[in-house]
Amino acid sequence: MNLLHNYYDEQLEWATVELYLSLGVTRIEAAAFVSMTAPLIYYRVKGIHRARMAAWWCPITCSPKSAGPRCDTVPVTAAEAMLRDLWRAERSRPTKRR
Repeated sequence: MNLLHNYYDEQLEWATVELYLSLGVTRIEAAAFVSMTAPLIYYRVKGIHRARMAAWWCPITCSPKSAGPRCDTVPVTAAEAMLRDLWRAERSRPTKRR
């Protein structure tokens, strides 16, 4: 699957990420990204957890398409602030009723 960066509408990028997560897509190619974005980082780290022997395991794989950024090697310091903001936003979202 392709995750295409949208320069003008980040909400479209978020909608695509949410769609992929709801469908269980675990492998994507990140296309047209010139830098890391919040939706791309969110997609990459969604579901991350500690596996055996305290090693971190991330079930989602994303690879760059052509010369884009390597989303599988996001520097922790660069992504930390975005992840904190995403976590806070996720906690403040109203829960959906089914």
